[in-house]
Amino acid sequence: MTAGLFNVTIRLETVAFPADSAKIRKILELLQAIETRGEGEKTIVFSQFTSMLDLIEQFLAYEGVKFVRYDGSMTKDKREASLEKIRNSKSTNVILISFKAGGVGLNLTACNNVILTDLWWNPALEEQAFDRAHRFGQERDVNIYKLTIDKTVEERILALQDTKRALADAALSGDKLKNNKLDLNDLMALFRPGRDEDEEED
Repeated sequence: MTAGLFNVTIRLETVAFPADSAKIRKILELLQAIETRGEGEKTIVFSQFTSMLDLIEQFLAYEGVKFVRYDGSMTKDKREASLEKIRNSKSTNVILISFKAGGVGLNLTACNNVILTDLWWNPALEEQAFDRAHRFGQERDVNIYKLTIDKTVEERILALQDTKRALADAALSGDKLKNNKLDLNDLMALFRPGRDEDEEED
């Protein structure tokens, strides 16, 4: 049996709280909901920023959530110890991973939930991250949660991802390398004033 894959983009609104605070609160809510299901599910929390992982780590520790971490600043032995614990410890249900450290070849089928705290412009890199959980040997359905903040550059990154994904689907194999690069037009689209900003100026 092949495990299913459920991809959910969660759009958050921030009024009185910084973006990081809104995302951390949502992460804690998701982890609580996963724990409430009572099925011993485990979760990968991805970020491209180790500083974001540092913040999440503090809140998890405060809430008494048992977790491990896996990033490029750790020694090989410590990274291996983290993998061993998330795979085999019944009390450790969360692993914090930096995008770059969680590359190709890392097998985390012990986890069937993935929380993406920030977006990467190239959807192929995100899919590699999702593959850590959704690969051969996974027996559960995999739930993916992408956290975004409304009215920020993340909305444009989502649009850019859709464009890159469509190009990749239509391109010939010889054109694949082009889709892995961020060109000048892409950068201009990310930082061009949006419609909401234009209205505010009027």
